[in-house]
Amino acid sequence: MPKKSAKQLAAVRREAARRTTNGDAKFTED
Repeated sequence: MPKKSAKQLAAVRREAARRTTNGDAKFTED
């Protein structure tokens, strides 16, 4: 897996948390 993937996931989690309350939990699968 590319190293940038981790940074991308972090950004996605931050955006998800902003959109939904438990967005972090939803993105735990990735």
